[in-house]
Amino acid sequence: MVPFPLRLGALAAAILTATTASAAPRIDARSRLEHCGSATCLMVTGHRADATAPVMLAGHPVTVLGGRKWRVSVPIETVRAWFPTRARVIAVRLGGVDGEEVAVPLPIGMLGSSIELASLEVRAR
Repeated sequence: MVPFPLRLGALAAAILTATTASAAPRIDARSRLEHCGSATCLMVTGHRADATAPVMLAGHPVTVLGGRKWRVSVPIETVRAWFPTRARVIAVRLGGVDGEEVAVPLPIGMLGSSIELASLEVRAR
């Protein structure tokens, strides 16, 4: 049987380890479509611990607006050039080339191909 003070110390160490592991910096980012003039743009927003940390989308450095709460607007044509057709996520990296990266979901069907139907047949059952 393990003495009571030793068990309490092990429990405290486990809790401390769990809280420090969860306190690791993480990227909090989202994407949505918005109008930018007469075109449509992809707006990516997020939070960062360091207001001066560079932001990269798909390996491309981008100029962001804001400090810790940042946002960047990229024209759809540029996003299509950076990503393959039918991509579902965009890679967002904070802190330069060696920084942390996360895959942010794109709006549904954004980079999908458009299909024109020659006809549509509907039958009653």
